[in-house]
Amino acid sequence: MLVASDRLSAFDVVMPNGIPDKGKVLTFLSKFWFEKFDWIANHLISMDIADYPEVTHPYAQDLEGRSMLVRKLEPLPVEAVARGYLIGSAGLGTEIDRSYIDGFVQSRKRRDVKPHLEKLFSDPSLITRQLVEDVLKFKRLDGVEDALATVADQLFAGGLQSAVLRDQLDALKLPAQLIWGEEDRIIPPVHAGGLSTDVATHTVAGAGHMVQMEAAAEVNRLIRQLAS
Repeated sequence: MLVASDRLSAFDVVMPNGIPDKGKVLTFLSKFWFEKFDWIANHLISMDIADYPEVTHPYAQDLEGRSMLVRKLEPLPVEAVARGYLIGSAGLGTEIDRSYIDGFVQSRKRRDVKPHLEKLFSDPSLITRQLVEDVLKFKRLDGVEDALATVADQLFAGGLQSAVLRDQLDALKLPAQLIWGEEDRIIPPVHAGGLSTDVATHTVAGAGHMVQMEAAAEVNRLIRQLAS
């Protein structure tokens, strides 16, 4: 059995603030693609709780919509990632808050990194002590600090984004949507303007760069709307 939770993680760090119904969205997206390509054998047996082993029935409320009864198969060693939406995306303009990038990379103590993490949110109270500790725990892993510094220098040299991919996004000619927090302090929301009419743009009020955490219900609604 596979169960998808609502937890949010980045770089192997589990954040304390989950995204409501994220597991259900991921589960039904998987179901959609399994049915779309039903000519390829897959592991799904059922998503109906009634078909699950009896020992799982007391947990039906927790499992409903976010679990799958599956069979073990030999995997086909091919992987593809398809994404029809962008959230607070880099690569659509040159401006970026380089002070955030440098501050995040260089900070080693809780009191130093917290002000930079607060820039990610419209509501800084979302930066909990546990979140800060989890971020620092990740940053202390061997090689992480050097890797972050290298990425920052290559992608944001001179305080600007080095890769602008607006033309490539416009050339996709596929339905896509861009979701941005109106109070994003890392990358200006104005970057969402002037794109192809094939890209639906949504600016969410009362949310910052981490719009998927501050306005999870609205982000989920927009993604479901695009997928329907």
